[in-house]
Amino acid sequence: MPTVLIVDDEESIRKNIERLLTLEGFDVATAPNGQHGLVLAKSMLPDVLVTDVNMPVMDGFALVESVRALPQLVGTAIIMLTAVEDRANMRRGMSSGADDYITKPFRREELLDSIAAQLKKKKALAQQTERIVKEAVADSEERIKAMFRDRYGGKNTAAAESGFSSSSAFNPPRGAEPTSESDSIAEATVLFADIRGFTTIAERLSGDELASMLSVYFEQACAPILAQGGRHMKLMGDGLMAVFEDAHGGEVPHAQRGLMAGIALRSVADRFREWMDQRFANRGLRPFAIGVGIHTGPVTLSQLRHGNSVEVTPVGDTVNIAARLEAQSKELQWTIVASSDAVALAGGEVEIGKRQLVTIRGRAASVQACEVRGLGSVDLLLATDGPDEKDSSLGARANALKEQAEQNSQLTARAAKEAIKQSLWNLQSGSFQSGMPQRFKGYYVERKLGEGGMSDVYLAYSEAQKSRVVLKVLKTEQTEDSEMLRRFIQEYAVLGSIEHKHIARIFDQGFTDEYAYIAMEYLSGGEFKAQISQRMSHDKVVIYLRQIVSALAEVHRLGLVYRDLKPDNLMFRAEDELVLVDFGIVKSTRTGGANLVRTQHGQIVGTPYYISPEQASDREVTHRSDFYSLGVVLYEMLTGDKPYRAQSLDLLLARHLYGATPDLPSEHAVFQPLLARLMAKNPADRPDSCIEIWESIKTL
Repeated sequence: MPTVLIVDDEESIRKNIERLLTLEGFDVATAPNGQHGLVLAKSMLPDVLVTDVNMPVMDGFALVESVRALPQLVGTAIIMLTAVEDRANMRRGMSSGADDYITKPFRREELLDSIAAQLKKKKALAQQTERIVKEAVADSEERIKAMFRDRYGGKNTAAAESGFSSSSAFNPPRGAEPTSESDSIAEATVLFADIRGFTTIAERLSGDELASMLSVYFEQACAPILAQGGRHMKLMGDGLMAVFEDAHGGEVPHAQRGLMAGIALRSVADRFREWMDQRFANRGLRPFAIGVGIHTGPVTLSQLRHGNSVEVTPVGDTVNIAARLEAQSKELQWTIVASSDAVALAGGEVEIGKRQLVTIRGRAASVQACEVRGLGSVDLLLATDGPDEKDSSLGARANALKEQAEQNSQLTARAAKEAIKQSLWNLQSGSFQSGMPQRFKGYYVERKLGEGGMSDVYLAYSEAQKSRVVLKVLKTEQTEDSEMLRRFIQEYAVLGSIEHKHIARIFDQGFTDEYAYIAMEYLSGGEFKAQISQRMSHDKVVIYLRQIVSALAEVHRLGLVYRDLKPDNLMFRAEDELVLVDFGIVKSTRTGGANLVRTQHGQIVGTPYYISPEQASDREVTHRSDFYSLGVVLYEMLTGDKPYRAQSLDLLLARHLYGATPDLPSEHAVFQPLLARLMAKNPADRPDSCIEIWESIKTL
């Protein structure tokens, strides 16, 4: 129901209009003067305001000007009434912001037609605005998607290096045309900042987590930039840009304010790193870090028109150099990379670390880059404070940036997860018959090694590792079991923190709602179970037993129980070099430690042929549970067979619980005492540690 506010000092006119509009179905409120009307307008936000001109306290012209100054009332249509047919009054009313003008006395149809026309115009404007917003959002999302497609497609493009390359953020929106006007700033300082390793973060957080993380970060990062007078801020993907010019009181040079903002951003990143560590523990994330690039020179402000909106975008050589300096920050291992031009113009006591000539693509001359470490006597509190709440313009800009940050965060999260999903779908749908390897991130995928019900395994070459790796891709959309995805995700969290000769190395991981993948060490030596089927000499058994115990010792040292020791989870890196793989159901045993895999009461975790009695009966699992499974593997290494077999799962579990420890053939009798201790039904009767087992192996 449309709302109408009537402001007139004559009560009879107010009541007549109120009665008329109420009968027509409008929701009506009235006020006797402009001041009262303004208060009501702020609270009710009417669709239409009908106001008289000559009124006490505040007249109609002042009311219209006041309403038009309020952003929340920008959509309110205003109709002015007067008893005097005066063209000067009409022009003044229209210039104040009125949409229509009716002279008294007026006919019923005249007022209703005017209101209907304004509501129709309001509806059309709202539809047009909605369309423009949708187009702008879709365009922003497409540009961000393109940026991530570049990254996951493995192309070494500018978009992969920086979220603000000429190929992405500064391209005009589809259908946009530059206006004939553009402003130039003779000298300004441009700052770029980007999140390092953002692709990895995007892979290891859910879409909602990623959007939340970005929103919090951008809100904190924008505050010091605004405080230092940063203008024309742009947020794109995981990066931001700002321009500093000498319109900030003139007391502090723009270059110095740009450097102060960069230093403040570094402090923001340090604090945000702690937030990330607390919020996303056990995700295998590297410490949060950013790169900042700063350069000074002339800047052109290009006005790009999209529909009825105009977007001001800084462009030019200065912008490009600042972006490229930021892109170099990772390789240089500097947080803040500033050009010597910016440092020289900053004045003051700029603390410089290393210096290096940097080649800028598309530019003949190199740029002297400086590592900025500080600004001497500058009070960092001044650099990191947010906008002054008393400065209404800064407050309004901060609110606008907050909205922009939330929208950008949502778009970026969707685009990043969609890029991973699309790349993994392409991988699984592709053909390897042509001999041309597929690209996925920094991997050349050569061929498929195997396929299971829930996962596919590929052989790939890793540019980062300079060696072959195995890509294991889980098709999570084929199962509603969230536990499986949780186990898959935790495998990286566990293995990523372990460096041990006899434990498989894992390099990378990512997931979406539909897919998950792990990039792990390629073990070319073959499967351990193939060796077991051929029977082993005692010397081989001792060698492999020592290696397995060594791997378990590292697992237990970290307060973990492996819970699934079996020949299938052992492979060879090279001849006689055994490696433990697949940490999907590992569990923490430390007090207060996370139960990395949540299991329901009564759920059996492990492989039935190798499961310990306590696992089979849903009792407490400790490191000694792994020793029981080690005993089963030892028996199989010596005999080529499993110690217990049965026609049903229940009967097999019962034999683990109550069956006597099997006797080894006489030729293996030397191993019987160790086997009996390892496979003891009571965990307390098993060895206390891997060291104890190691000592027993020495006597064999």
